[in-house]
Amino acid sequence: MENDIVIKGKKEGLEIILNDKDSIDVLCEKFKNTINTSRSFFAQNNMFVTFTGRNFKPGEKKILIDLAEKMGFNIKYSYNVLPDNEEIFENNDTCFVRKIIRSGQSLYYKGNIVIVGDVNPGGEISATGNIVVLGTLKGSAYAGVDNDYNAFIAATTLEPLQLGIGDLISYAPDTDPKTKLNMPEIALIRDKMIVIEPYKTLF
Repeated sequence: MENDIVIKGKKEGLEIILNDKDSIDVLCEKFKNTINTSRSFFAQNNMFVTFTGRNFKPGEKKILIDLAEKMGFNIKYSYNVLPDNEEIFENNDTCFVRKIIRSGQSLYYKGNIVIVGDVNPGGEISATGNIVVLGTLKGSAYAGVDNDYNAFIAATTLEPLQLGIGDLISYAPDTDPKTKLNMPEIALIRDKMIVIEPYKTLF
């Protein structure tokens, strides 16, 4: 019988291999059943987890990470390839990433994320804190994923496919590129809505 979910322990953390045939809802149920049979195996502090095996749609890895946290995982960060120490490093509660996040790649961090590079369409980043992209954000970004509505997402060029802050989601507007502001912008919550403003208006 083909395994639907395979979990491999590695020196760096856990690799979770998922099938590509089930819907995300079905996969979540199977993931819960797998965790329930081996809870003690996941009782690690600040572990690294990588999800592989399927072509993830925007937001699917965030759903799995949220589920894993509720089931007892203590995930510090998740990336779909093992981190290179020259590309990813931590300072207190902030993860600095010096690379391009390409289509199909995703990064989760328990804290703030600073990307020195672009987030391409199809790339995804999520954090319990704030997200800052020193480059162009054209993928998906989710800040304050533990329902922190004070979190924000800022980028040198903010052209996202999808943004999330807390449990609020905003999709890319149909904007004429010619009318796009040529300045850094920030997404934050005002009046229970995600709004995008020029970064300079905050000072």
